[in-house]
Amino acid sequence: MKAIRLLVVALALVLNLAGNAMATVTLPQVNNAGGAKVPAQGAVLIGSDGNEIGNSANPVQMATLGGVGYLDSTAALGGGATFTGVDRPTTGLTFATRFKARVITDQTGTLYIDQSIDGGSTYRVVSTTAVTAGTVANASVDITGPYGAGTTFRVRYVNGATPQTYLNLSSAFAGA
Repeated sequence: MKAIRLLVVALALVLNLAGNAMATVTLPQVNNAGGAKVPAQGAVLIGSDGNEIGNSANPVQMATLGGVGYLDSTAALGGGATFTGVDRPTTGLTFATRFKARVITDQTGTLYIDQSIDGGSTYRVVSTTAVTAGTVANASVDITGPYGAGTTFRVRYVNGATPQTYLNLSSAFAGA
């Protein structure tokens, strides 16, 4: 994995990226949890500074070992406010068996995972997790329904009564 990171960083430097440009490097194979070589899923996206991968206004897809991850939001919420993530369809993600979400913030709240089986017209709550201030909270659900545009997931966060000073909310499709 270190070699892959070095290759990606070297490529970004060689391309001498400027502004908000991004380089996409497709990874042919990675080692799974059992150590076996498997096809990599997705691509690695690197911002011009070598670190920036997106923001709440423009979340980007990023590769994870055995999955596809998203930066959903870093925008602090006001008291009682709600962040609702975008539709994440399961199209092309047949390797994935779970949809996961993680949040850390300085205020209490509730983390939700919602699922739609009609392409995002109707969502149902499939996971609810109470969040304690200053503590990482994780949620994870099995993927059910056919893989494709009709089966979608999203994250949602409802902040408690006190305004936040920070929020880090991310999600991923994963093989385990």
